[in-house]
Amino acid sequence: MSQSPHAHLSIPDPEWAAEVAKIPDGQEIPTDVAGMRQTIVDVFIGTGKRYYEPMLPDALTYKVMNHIVHLPDGATTAARTITPISPETGKSYPCIVWVHGGGGNVDFDDYRMRIIAMKYQLVAVLLDYRLAPEHPFPIPHRDAYEGLKWVAKDGHTFGADLAQGFILGGTSAGGNIAATLAHKAQSDPFFEGKRLTGHILTMPSLIHPHGYPERYSTELQSINIPDGAKWTCLPKEYAVDMFVEGLQSPPTDPEGSPLLYPKRHILPPTYLQIAGLDPLRDEGILYERLLREAGVKTRISIYPGVPHGFHLAWPHMTASQKCEEDLKAGVKWLLELHRS
Repeated sequence: MSQSPHAHLSIPDPEWAAEVAKIPDGQEIPTDVAGMRQTIVDVFIGTGKRYYEPMLPDALTYKVMNHIVHLPDGATTAARTITPISPETGKSYPCIVWVHGGGGNVDFDDYRMRIIAMKYQLVAVLLDYRLAPEHPFPIPHRDAYEGLKWVAKDGHTFGADLAQGFILGGTSAGGNIAATLAHKAQSDPFFEGKRLTGHILTMPSLIHPHGYPERYSTELQSINIPDGAKWTCLPKEYAVDMFVEGLQSPPTDPEGSPLLYPKRHILPPTYLQIAGLDPLRDEGILYERLLREAGVKTRISIYPGVPHGFHLAWPHMTASQKCEEDLKAGVKWLLELHRS
């Protein structure tokens, strides 16, 4: 087994090492679906909302609405919109659409998106999707795609003007979905005249662990970061099971492994955020290089020595605060690129 060219990024950040030292010996992440989802609600969603609640903009300056998105198979999924309130009648705004991480819901990034929406005067849309393993591949991706089409069709009803900017982003499994949606939307006639203008991927999963192309094998080694859940928060067995037992996507299907899409040049400018102590690290770094080589404008921020999802579960860390400020700067960059 060769060592990742980015192995130095796995050296633990001192603040993260201090957090790990607080974890009781023998404490393990639940492996059952219900237990994992409850951990996500308690540790990631709950912690993040408590941390960001004091930073929320004045509730009188924006409107939050919950929506039902009707799906082709007769089912429904949810979406939440956050729209600035303006004294100017009929004022419209650029739009950022965000896809939450695996096992979560629209609460996952709600408060963070409220802050970003008001800072840059955007409409923020939080898309939900049916979760695997109950709803395996390609259901989550297709659900979110219907949500994106709903935004393109009906966005004007909640203040979005996609001509001013149309950014799509996502975290972790939501980054996987967002990456797939970006490829599909940029070539789908449905989005003619309403193409994406920017793309954000935060610690995304981009390729099935059993689908690594041989030509990239030496670059995709972070899946083998040692020490398991205590240090990475996403041990190798979880990362593999996420695709094999959970999503159940074919290893080489680009819809589940968007790193394998051949037409990368069609993508809009893309910003990536990568954690150094994350088994998904190398695929994110590789993806940025492949996009750049295809002529896509890219930016990438790497946070050495911190694990998958660090910014949500440990938002007080210096790296987490930098991650959040970098995300805001990434949104600003994409908006300015579109306006220039």
